[in-house]
Amino acid sequence: MQYRFLLLFLLLALLLMSCGESQVSPSTPSLSNTQLTAIDSARQTAAAATITAEDIKPTSGPALVGGDLGAFVAHYGQPNGHSTPDGGFFNFQRYPGSNRDFLIAQTDAADGGVYAQRVEGVTAQAPDAGWLQQEASTTCAAFFPRDAVYQREVGLVNGYDKIYFSASLARLFPASAFTDASDDQIQAGLFDVRYLYQSNTIIGSCGISIGTEQTE
Repeated sequence: MQYRFLLLFLLLALLLMSCGESQVSPSTPSLSNTQLTAIDSARQTAAAATITAEDIKPTSGPALVGGDLGAFVAHYGQPNGHSTPDGGFFNFQRYPGSNRDFLIAQTDAADGGVYAQRVEGVTAQAPDAGWLQQEASTTCAAFFPRDAVYQREVGLVNGYDKIYFSASLARLFPASAFTDASDDQIQAGLFDVRYLYQSNTIIGSCGISIGTEQTE
């Protein structure tokens, strides 16, 4: 009789302990794939905002190829959210009512140092209506080094490319930075300007880059 009572007491004690554990150990809620995707997207957006929101110190001087990125900030304001600083691309001045930016400045972020802030390429984009060829030429020439000397023109399937020489660019970048479309080294100081058609003879954009890689 005493053995049965002891066994019953032990069973009752185990039952009470089990109930207590279930009360103090709530189940962990699980997130759906949609919720997890939304959280991941929010984290990426926040990270991008942190990168693009970082102010670049404005500097004096003209906003030209070969110039300092800070000079572009001084002239056109801080880069917008389309920029990819890690890749060295900085977008400026979005057209009103459009998702299109007027200006994209490119620096040599991969090499770091002084080249991370020195502009090696500029792309100017026309508004939706595009530019006449003279408008495109005038707009893009504003970003040329002041000592640019015209060399020749190369026809492209979807536009044309003009090649120039600048002694100042030859001093600002290493000789190895000047290459052609085959990635062969060319004369230091050469740069080209690619004009792309939007429709017929209307220009949609012009891009300046050191070397002559855009000729193909």
